[in-house]
Amino acid sequence: MRFTRLTIWFAFILAYSVPFLAFNKLLPNSARHLTDLGAIFIFIALVAEAVRTRQFFLPAKYTLFAIFLIMAITLSAIVSGQSLGSLLFGIKIYFVYIPYFLLPFAVRFTHGEVQGWLTFLLSIAILQLPLTLFQRFIQFGDRMHTGDYITGLMGISSFLSIFLICAIALVNAYYLHKKISLISLLVLTVVFFLPTTINETKGTLFLLPLALTVPALIYVLRSGSLAKFIPVALIGGLFFTAFVAIYNQFEQAVFDRTLAEKDLFEYTFRDREQFRDSSESPVAAQRKLNKTGETGRGDAILIPLEVLSSDGLLAFGKGLGNITHTTVPFFLGDGDKYEHLKPTYNVVSRVLWELGLIGVVLAFTIVGLVTADIWSLLQRTGFDAMIATGWLGVTAVLAASMVYKDLINANVLSAPFWLITGYLCSLQQSRPVSKI
Repeated sequence: MRFTRLTIWFAFILAYSVPFLAFNKLLPNSARHLTDLGAIFIFIALVAEAVRTRQFFLPAKYTLFAIFLIMAITLSAIVSGQSLGSLLFGIKIYFVYIPYFLLPFAVRFTHGEVQGWLTFLLSIAILQLPLTLFQRFIQFGDRMHTGDYITGLMGISSFLSIFLICAIALVNAYYLHKKISLISLLVLTVVFFLPTTINETKGTLFLLPLALTVPALIYVLRSGSLAKFIPVALIGGLFFTAFVAIYNQFEQAVFDRTLAEKDLFEYTFRDREQFRDSSESPVAAQRKLNKTGETGRGDAILIPLEVLSSDGLLAFGKGLGNITHTTVPFFLGDGDKYEHLKPTYNVVSRVLWELGLIGVVLAFTIVGLVTADIWSLLQRTGFDAMIATGWLGVTAVLAASMVYKDLINANVLSAPFWLITGYLCSLQQSRPVSKI
């Protein structure tokens, strides 16, 4: 058990140090792959614990899901005719967080250990405020036209915002379960919220309401009382208004425009037709559009629908890892061919390209399976119910982010999410489903 505990902390330290060091050129960009060491050690700990205890708890529904996933990957590889190297590369990318999820099915972690993880994650979230203020006004003070450089420890600005919004969902649950006061909730929300404004992440407008309302609505359903929902709703309205005001300050100063003057629909779906001759394919039109730097997140989903339909691969996609770009020739499939279409813009786009509609269905199926397990914990009281309340908010935020960002490679988000999700799902098991 000592080795297992150490591997978890080792993985966490790698997750929140390597992206920061690489972003600041203290490590080469290729060093970001060092975070995979965390998954490797977690896997070793998983095998060691399963062998030591000779018991491995896993619900049948997850085994069935794994069978369907393997079948989808196999059929996709056969239909698309992808190379072995790109398939292996895809397995590495998609399966790297499975050990995090499975570890709690082999090891029974205590409330104290889980609370220690959460305390660490919330401490990391608190640290982001002074760090992002330093980045915004000192380190990158000469680049006020963009918030892309305001990344905190996360390496990417949008990952920072998603991480902090998840932290808001968690402390919201602490308040609802009377572990912290309303004043503490307000202060922590301010601390977590401010970096999402100075890095100008527009996704905050859509994700923040989920972090506040999902746990609050769950509390209302469980208690039948609006007593704690009303303050949370007021806080949500306050911070939503504050985000727009602060965002507009930066936009007005740099671009002489406000958020209301930006066409959010156009931001999501760019007008490909203006770049398209009657003889051009959607791919050619998108190639022209991308040269302008104007590609919407919605376009990243529409384009594979068009391309895969024309290629007869809409159901199974082009193969796991086959459209992901890499500099290693052996692992490179069609990544160079489709890179200009930004296939890894968000999770839905990536999965659609590589596993087709079946892959998208499977992606949302696993979200549904874990959500159902976490939801069932609401019948309990105490620590598990409190964490379940907050984690349903976190799950809602990350599920919504699947159409916003590519979270598959987001170690700062995926590593803790799948570990704690695995812990919550494992609580449903009172006896071994499979025994080693």
